[in-house]
Amino acid sequence: MIMREENSTEQTGQNQKTTIIVAVIAVIVIVIIGWTVFSGGEPEPDPEPVEQEVSMEVEPEEEEVVTDPVEEVEEESPPITDRVVTEPEPDPLPGLNESTPAVMSALDERSVDTDPVTSENLIRDLVVFIDNIAAGIVARDAAVIDGPSERFMVQESGDTTYIDPRSYARYDAIVDWFVGLDEDAMVAVFEQFEPLFDEAYAEVSRPGADFRDRVRRAVSVLNAAPEQNGRLALNDDEVMYTFADESLESLPAAQRQMIRLGPDNMRRVKAKLTRLLNALNN
Repeated sequence: MIMREENSTEQTGQNQKTTIIVAVIAVIVIVIIGWTVFSGGEPEPDPEPVEQEVSMEVEPEEEEVVTDPVEEVEEESPPITDRVVTEPEPDPLPGLNESTPAVMSALDERSVDTDPVTSENLIRDLVVFIDNIAAGIVARDAAVIDGPSERFMVQESGDTTYIDPRSYARYDAIVDWFVGLDEDAMVAVFEQFEPLFDEAYAEVSRPGADFRDRVRRAVSVLNAAPEQNGRLALNDDEVMYTFADESLESLPAAQRQMIRLGPDNMRRVKAKLTRLLNALNN
């Protein structure tokens, strides 16, 4: 039996799987013929056909993956809460005895002119000075700035001595400085160090006294000084000059000092004290 070999390369359009099956069948037929020719004698009855397992590459079909539908769970948004902004803790206050540099630094940070300040124990001196002003007294030893360096001047007219108006000008620089202070900055520094002011006031006051009330009282005393116009007559008592007008001389020392500032300076100081008091009360 002659078998025609079929060239797989000439069979265009044939499926690759068909080519493999035909090749396997051809091999089986050749083996059977060869076995019959070379064994001699009668051929034994055909054995039961044995099914040959033909190994074929079969591309696995992609299994369709069936998944249970996933129920969409709506994510809960976190509750909206008000943002809490924590204020930084203020620096601890220094001790009362060491407080002057800290107070001066706080004033400088707020652009407050501290050049005229000469006190080395600022809070204590302020407390003592204000406490005395509230009582109508001028405690010069506790003054936190120096007074004018110019001499007090008088004018003679006949037998009467008057204050020379040039004496009022001695206070111009001090009043200019005081009036130029920033009320809000001053109050802010006072409130920052208020516990130390209270501590210092507790050293000189009755128990339970409030320093803010004492400040208000001091402002009230100064603002009650009567305004004067015209020349002010004086008595020369050799040691010092006193007001010839008994109603003026009987005023508390703090109010007499306000008069010595001169009419213009006194009005400016009163206006500034009122603004400071308003800022303190707000």
